[in-house]
Amino acid sequence: MIKTINSLRALLFASLLLFVGNSFLLSSNSILLKNLGYDEFYVGLVSSSIYFGALISTFFSHSLIQKVGHIRSFGFFTSLFAIAAILHIFTKEIYFWAILRFTIGFSYYTLLVIIESWINQKSKNEIRSRMLSIYEIVFYSGFAIGVLLLYFEPDYNNVFIIAVIVILLCSLPLNLLKIKQPILKERRKISIPNIFNVSKLAFISAFVGGFLMNGFFSMSQTYFLALNYNIQDISLLIFTAMLGGFIAQLFIGKFSDTYGRKIAILSCVILAFFASLGLYFLASNKIAIFILCFFLGMGLFCVYALALARASDRAKESSQMLEIGRTLMFAYVSSSVLSPIILGFMISNFGANAYILIYIVLLFFLAIFTLTQPKIDAVNRIEFEQKPSQFVHLGNDE
Repeated sequence: MIKTINSLRALLFASLLLFVGNSFLLSSNSILLKNLGYDEFYVGLVSSSIYFGALISTFFSHSLIQKVGHIRSFGFFTSLFAIAAILHIFTKEIYFWAILRFTIGFSYYTLLVIIESWINQKSKNEIRSRMLSIYEIVFYSGFAIGVLLLYFEPDYNNVFIIAVIVILLCSLPLNLLKIKQPILKERRKISIPNIFNVSKLAFISAFVGGFLMNGFFSMSQTYFLALNYNIQDISLLIFTAMLGGFIAQLFIGKFSDTYGRKIAILSCVILAFFASLGLYFLASNKIAIFILCFFLGMGLFCVYALALARASDRAKESSQMLEIGRTLMFAYVSSSVLSPIILGFMISNFGANAYILIYIVLLFFLAIFTLTQPKIDAVNRIEFEQKPSQFVHLGNDE
């Protein structure tokens, strides 16, 4: 374990800086656009461009990495990410912003593929879950630092200058240190299974989870601004939700292995539902909203990993695992593309409460739907495996 960590320390440090830079840009998106005078619908449109870039990357990232290797690909896409970030300084045109955010989403997801495939290949089976847990800690730490940078209210130009510096720094460890890159296996052609027949609960949970989780990452700032919270409060509120999600990740695997995926999904959904209900009625109470955001993060950020575990339990054979992972990832990212547009439209036309009302309705629907689905006996379950929590998931491509 220690030997593996040492061999990947440059990659993990680079990952930390990547997560800081991406979190900072993602979290500042709504605030900057609102300051420029754009309404919530256009904020959502730009935010959805990030996830659309991620979606397109799922089709091309593997072949691009395979052609030039991990290290060169990492250097190229960190540079592309940085160029797209710095170009924001030269324009405040909304449609050009959308193109730049698409480029950032494409680059970021491709970098995730590089990082996660690297960790997967360098970790032996008996320690892979622990290595991914360490990777989870790096992700939550980096994202939290990026969100907290908002607390200092950097001006328009400084947001992008800081982000570019951090992103360029993340490419240095892999270029300066001697590190052996893995050999990328040839991508296998796969057939997409009828995932709805494999597990209705897994598909619906992945779709709703992607919609709500990434709706929080991309549009919660707009929601809190509409409630008249200041930037310092917003940065701390998002940090609090991330803290809740991180703590939940520490025990959700054991809980779902013991009580089953259905009970675990239902528990997370009910927790997020009541937190959303509390936000609807207590949004003006600052102490209450921090507590509620913590519990919202605890419930919301585990849904996708549990959906993947549920689908894996229902797979008839191991060869279906890869196909199921990719299908659920596609559902997850597709809903993430739709989420900012719909949430932005609702806030723009019906006010701040419309944002959290969507959470209440979707979580209530998912809870009722979960209750109607069968429970899988413990003997038929596959042991819960730690999965990365980023807005997209590799799906074990390699």
